[in-house]
Amino acid sequence: MADRDLPGQAGGADRGRKGKAADFSKIGQRFDTRLALTSDDVEKVLEGRILQKRPEREPDIEAFYQAHAGALAALGDLPGASRSLPGMSAERFAANTPFLPYHVPLIQAIFGAVKSATATGFGINPEARSMIGMAMGCSAIARTLHAWRTGRVVALDMVYDRIAVDILPQDRQEIETTEQRLPGWQSLDSRVLKVLYLLQQVPWIAVTAETLSHALVCDVRSDNLSALRSAVETTLERLREARYVVPKENGVWEFLTGAKKSFEEEVAGVNVRQSDLRREARDRLAEVLRPVGKLNYRDGLRTFDVIVRGDGEELQGGQDLVTEVYSPIYRQLEDGFSLEELEQIESFAHPATAYWIADPNPSLAGQLTRLIKLNEVLRKWQAKQTKTRRSARSSGRSPPRSTPYRATSKLRCAQRFTTER
Repeated sequence: MADRDLPGQAGGADRGRKGKAADFSKIGQRFDTRLALTSDDVEKVLEGRILQKRPEREPDIEAFYQAHAGALAALGDLPGASRSLPGMSAERFAANTPFLPYHVPLIQAIFGAVKSATATGFGINPEARSMIGMAMGCSAIARTLHAWRTGRVVALDMVYDRIAVDILPQDRQEIETTEQRLPGWQSLDSRVLKVLYLLQQVPWIAVTAETLSHALVCDVRSDNLSALRSAVETTLERLREARYVVPKENGVWEFLTGAKKSFEEEVAGVNVRQSDLRREARDRLAEVLRPVGKLNYRDGLRTFDVIVRGDGEELQGGQDLVTEVYSPIYRQLEDGFSLEELEQIESFAHPATAYWIADPNPSLAGQLTRLIKLNEVLRKWQAKQTKTRRSARSSGRSPPRSTPYRATSKLRCAQRFTTER
């Protein structure tokens, strides 16, 4: 197929897409047999037609693989993927370059989530059609395939550029106006956002800085994974400060758009004091210690009522015995707290008291602070929703089903208050 026949090469983007979709539909109606391409079929089409190399290039490709086998093996794995993906080998490298072996199933999964394809009338699933169209449309890449030196790689931000027209307009605007809105903008900022946006569409990928650095490599020869990861981490922190992204658990990052970004901006604006942290810690302790209160001695021979105290305040009344619990927050914020004094003086002075002191947890204060902020903003959003529903009912309109942003899910993820024993 000539380059001039590739989708998007002729005419304006929208006019060309609509015209070609109509043409494909007419062509498809001429045939009674409709073929459904599977993922394996797509790989065969890509390797056998679009990515096929000239025979005279094969020795150079093989030599390059042997010279850079270690770097290619490291690059051939995608960190954060919980699903098995094709690994790197000499055969797969030769068949797929300038794509990596795992690119085909990964990009198909991205297309399946983003739904970038336009119906053509052929019996090809959207993911398959999009993958083939993208690889052909990478004619800016595919057409210069032979001009590219071996070792160049299709980074995932290039994939974003090929399908940007099919991405939700508000998301695309958020990404593509970064240069104008982000102080000290660098090209890596936009590249990171593009790749993060695509990868977070796939539920079986935990997108970390390491994941992003692998997906952003353009040249096996010149790009150093360790240096690129360091640069990506710096970029993510800058984007976090500008509220483009938010860190989640275990080093995972999320790109924020629309209502999510508005929600996070409100969260960032909530002021949390030390007294708020202490109160929230005591509330969590009260939940954890609720089952404590009675002690059965020798299978019910005698029952003792236990006084339960948390962070210096009584949580449950009783008599006979006392359980005194101190959280990491109390240890961190209480100036007069001394573990040595507690062990050597207080414990001997109060023999009927059992002390439970949590180990220090430097990250807990930050997690609890975020939880408080989430609770505060969530209450405001729920109040707005309730007001909207009442207003809708009074005017006879149908109330909205839910808030635009499922803040409750985010709150559940954040509500993890644990004390280490």
